[in-house]
Amino acid sequence: MIETQRLLLKPLTGEELELYAQNDGSLEKRLGLMPSERQISPELKEALEETILPGVRAVTAKTDPTNAASLEVLKKNGFQKTAEAEDFIHWIFRLEGV
Repeated sequence: MIETQRLLLKPLTGEELELYAQNDGSLEKRLGLMPSERQISPELKEALEETILPGVRAVTAKTDPTNAASLEVLKKNGFQKTAEAEDFIHWIFRLEGV
């Protein structure tokens, strides 16, 4: 999650992504938001339903160890280091409830 005084960016859970793909206002209801119309392309809907959601258990990242901003974002979002070398750091975020 990324949070400032005026902005909150929170990744969706697998269940919330499924609600997003339904595009029927159920995601907004669950999150306590005002319903809003959005267009989901057939390609994105297909990707969510057939590629992204099924079987996703973790998200990985690779970053330059001198990139302080990226390191901070990964740490704040719960990524854990899995490997470190002179020119890169590998990270993993294990998804729960997906």
